[in-house]
Amino acid sequence: MKKILNIVCAMFLFGCNQADVKLSGDYKMINAPENSEITLSFEENNFSGLAAVNRYFGTFEQNKNVVKFNVAGLTMMMGPENLMQAEQEYIKKLNQVDAFVLKNDSLILKTKDGAEIKFKHI
Repeated sequence: MKKILNIVCAMFLFGCNQADVKLSGDYKMINAPENSEITLSFEENNFSGLAAVNRYFGTFEQNKNVVKFNVAGLTMMMGPENLMQAEQEYIKKLNQVDAFVLKNDSLILKTKDGAEIKFKHI
């Protein structure tokens, strides 16, 4: 339903814009490290997902297109070193996110230093 609403707003330009969008739904990282899956799901003011090896969760604060993630926990499973490194880098970047852009079925998280984390709606 949210996706339909976003499309209708974009088509008719009735003042519905990026600032009116509430983060929700399930996403999968585009270009995740080889042999890994990184996901991000939103529900109310909570988020969770899979960060290559471990599951993570926390809360987020959103004001228009400004967003701040507060990672509260991460399971402690061990995995291949390359995936553990990718996971650490992802969580570090997630903590640096300060803005987002929703385009069609894509979510782009932007960090303070200009890096982008790109997801596709699933």
